[in-house]
Amino acid sequence: MSKKKIITIAIISIITTIIIAITLLALWSNNQKKQTTSYQPPIGTSSEPIKTSPTTGLPSEQAYQPVMVVIENSPDARPQQGLQIADVVYEVPVEGDITRFVSVYQDNVPTEVMPVRSGREPFLYIQGEWDAIFMHYGGSGSGYEDADDYTFYGNSLYNQIKIDLDGISNNPGGIYQRVSTIPAPHNVRANPQAAQKLYDYQPIPLGWKFDPTIYYPGSSTVTTINLPYTGINEDFVTYQYDINEGVYLRSMNGETFLDAETKTQIKIKNLIVQHTNYSIKGGTYKDWEMIGNGTADFYIGGMHVTGSWSKESATTPTIYKDAQGNQIVLKPGNTWIHIHP
Repeated sequence: MSKKKIITIAIISIITTIIIAITLLALWSNNQKKQTTSYQPPIGTSSEPIKTSPTTGLPSEQAYQPVMVVIENSPDARPQQGLQIADVVYEVPVEGDITRFVSVYQDNVPTEVMPVRSGREPFLYIQGEWDAIFMHYGGSGSGYEDADDYTFYGNSLYNQIKIDLDGISNNPGGIYQRVSTIPAPHNVRANPQAAQKLYDYQPIPLGWKFDPTIYYPGSSTVTTINLPYTGINEDFVTYQYDINEGVYLRSMNGETFLDAETKTQIKIKNLIVQHTNYSIKGGTYKDWEMIGNGTADFYIGGMHVTGSWSKESATTPTIYKDAQGNQIVLKPGNTWIHIHP
């Protein structure tokens, strides 16, 4: 072999050795980096599912401990404090053409709501399914040892409330106070946040479903809703759908219904109208049929969905379904339920 060929082979061998050495060094260095650098997930992603509230479907890490409060709705009580922040609000007609609210606080439990008023017998069926701490200031049937079962205190369900915070007889730590600058009886202020600390049991969520993209094929578009309730005034309660915000704006008797804290019109994400019957008991009280079944109207994202409600017993959840028998899916946010003829 010639001397020239020997030199050429030697050079090629040296170059090959250098390339192999560089490659091995690069592999070793890369492996070291993998061992010492932790993986950083992309911004806005999570390795675990986002926890959502069972009452609103919004992101929430709160333990499930709902607090229920009876809030007045006579003209002298408006604007009320604590309605906009509530996760769920029931509106129930009581005496005459007056309604009362039963508000549920879970995601954000306030330190002040008012005015708190007395309970009525239909409220016991609402409390029974939520199994929540119940705040009220008195109730129908007060002062009667043998009060009738159509009254709040006379109904056997009253004795089944696990934690009953009646402001007249049970005011631990001063969670109820009267505001001296407001005339009675519209001046009772309550602290649901303090009440929530009294929990010594674990209630069970109702199993509601939420989906921000929910769409009901075949539903109609309705932007104005009139609820006469038990009166003849068609616009006793009115809702106007705001397509830009995706909420229903509430009015009563043609007047904007305001929240005392925000000073703005009450906004609601989901509306449920639960149709049922009532009878007048004791010449005064509306005794609503809260167990059984009936028709319901659902207003969700500008859509009007017809369906049904059913409730097997005082302590079981009310089940809401569409006309096809599927459980209603709500938009994430607050929900108002109207007990309506």
